Formats: sequence, C-alpha cells, structure tokens
Amino acid sequence: SRLKFDSANQAVTSQNATLAQTLAVEANADAQVAEARTESVKATRAADALRENLRVLREELARKTK
Repeated sequence: SRLKFDSANQAVTSQNATLAQTLAVEANADAQVAEARTESVKATRAADALRENLRVLREELARKTK
C-alpha cells in the first residue's frame, strides 16, 4: 500500500495522471484490505477473551453448585 502510494506520488510529479490515479486507487484498496484484516484480528482476540471469561464463569458456577 505504502509503495503504491509513493509510486502514485512519483507519477504525479512526472505528470502521468493516468498512472497516478491507478496507483492511488490500488493503494487505497490495499489500505482497506489491511484495515479489514486488523479489525478481524481484533474481533478474534475479543471473541477469544470472551470465551475464556465464560469458561472461568462456568468453572466458578460448577464449584458453587457442588
């Protein structure tokens, strides 16, 4: 993403608007994919933490009901 952004800037400098536009669109798409992956990792971690908390709660309930 960053490389494409830098390349788009270079294309603007060399007055190649078509290439600059294409690279800018690709850089944006790459950034969106990276953001989605980050959000997915965060969601997975949150779900794992919740499952762990539920496991602990079940253990506590099992001890209290014995």
